[in-house]
Amino acid sequence: LIDRFPAAVVTWVDVASGEVTAQLDVSTGFPSNPQDLLRIGDRGFVSRYETNPTPGTEPHDAGGDVLEIAFDPEPRVAGRIDLAPAMTDSPGFLPRAGKLLAVGGEAWVALLSAFAADFVTSAPSRLVTFEGTQMVDVHVLEGLHGCTTLARASEGSVAVGCSGDFGGSSTADPATAGVVWLERDGDGWREDARFDGAALGGAVGFGLAVGLTPSGAPRILATTLGETDELGDPVRLDRLLALDPSGATAPEEVLASAPFQLGELRCLGPVASRRAASCGSCWAADAEAGVFHRVRFSEGEGGGEGSF
Repeated sequence: LIDRFPAAVVTWVDVASGEVTAQLDVSTGFPSNPQDLLRIGDRGFVSRYETNPTPGTEPHDAGGDVLEIAFDPEPRVAGRIDLAPAMTDSPGFLPRAGKLLAVGGEAWVALLSAFAADFVTSAPSRLVTFEGTQMVDVHVLEGLHGCTTLARASEGSVAVGCSGDFGGSSTADPATAGVVWLERDGDGWREDARFDGAALGGAVGFGLAVGLTPSGAPRILATTLGETDELGDPVRLDRLLALDPSGATAPEEVLASAPFQLGELRCLGPVASRRAASCGSCWAADAEAGVFHRVRFSEGEGGGEGSF
């Protein structure tokens, strides 16, 4: 569990008993706002969203980074990976580290949004690739801002969701939003498909997952953000969309809900020991209905199966 702001504490919990097994303060003296934790073997990595304006008081206290965690056996901060080199093309913007994802062996990626300190302006987001603790590639997602969601289909392909540039307001610009499909290309990534936010009918939301059809073809599930008027009445609904990265089928609306109600998405890959009915299921959290929607894909399209 990650307690983000201002506590900046990571807590490990035994799922069966609910007991806390370990805790680690990752603030290093300032509200670092941790976002994600990734474990690869005996090491862990924690992304930190904030940059410390007055560093130098404690070890590893600069922020705008990924902390390296050692487990021996209790977790401890063992080092820091500075993300400032990923921003050399965008002076004045901070590396806002978010989701982390393993992509094979010692390789992993960090998704960075790029905002000024006041959050009013932003630069294009970027996907940074590491081999262990070494930064080997920075892939700038040109034209896409506020990228916060990341999902993997395989070691060689990922999807990225970008909400767009809010410009200091509560409404994002769909022209800077979208979903992209990236394929591994050496140490870096190649963009093979892009779904523009304007074409999807609104700014991209904060849910993203990759599921599979019965034949194993990937499908992206993504949400788009609804909108309300000054009185709080819906102007545009939240929508859950199924996207085909091959381009063979058009984006399809799976379901809709009230504005700001569709949340996290998760997909389960086929597992031989599961009942056939549950293999390849995806789940969408809907706060308005108070349910998880289960979604499975046919070969041509996505469709809801039930709500729980």
